[in-house]
Amino acid sequence: MFCFHKNPQNLGGFFNYICYMEGRNKVFINKEPTDDHLEYIKDLLEDVDIKKYLIDSFVYVYINKLGAVDVLVFKDEIVYIASKELNVSNKMAIEYIIRKDEISQKYKEMCYWLGIDNIKKFTIVVSENIRLKNTTKQYAKDPVYSKSYIDAVTHLINKGFEDYLYLEDVDEEV
Repeated sequence: MFCFHKNPQNLGGFFNYICYMEGRNKVFINKEPTDDHLEYIKDLLEDVDIKKYLIDSFVYVYINKLGAVDVLVFKDEIVYIASKELNVSNKMAIEYIIRKDEISQKYKEMCYWLGIDNIKKFTIVVSENIRLKNTTKQYAKDPVYSKSYIDAVTHLINKGFEDYLYLEDVDEEV
C-alpha cells in the first residue's frame, strides 16, 4: 500500500501524521505520484484541513491518466462494511466502492449473455433524426444492463447521465 510517507524527505511530519493517525492507514493513493503531484497533493490536503476528515473517514487520492488529481472521502463505516463483506483491505474496499457501478454492470452483462437472472440489455438513444423514409438514431457508447426499464433509468440518473432521449430494450420485439 502506498501512502504519502514513501518519500519522507519531501513530505515532512504532516504526512506521517495523517497516514498513521491512531496507528491506522487512513490515506491512500491509486498510483505512484510524481514530485509535482506530491507538492500539489500536500498543498491541497493542507488547504482542506485533512485532519478533521480523518477522524471518521478515509481519504483516497486519485490521479487519473491525464494527471488530474481528485481527493475522495469515504466514511469509515462504509469502508469497514465493504472490507469485511469482501474480505479485503480497506484500500481495496475503497477501490471497490469507486468502481462498484462498473463492476455491477460487467456482472449484469455476463448474466445477460448467459441468460441468467432475467437481465435485459438497454441501448441509450441520444439523438434521433426522422426522415420521410428512414430514421437515423445515435446511441451512447455503452448500453445498460438491468432487470427492468425503471432500474436502467435509475442507474443512468445515479451516474448523472440524463442527456438522452430514451432507452431501447434490444430484445423487445417491434
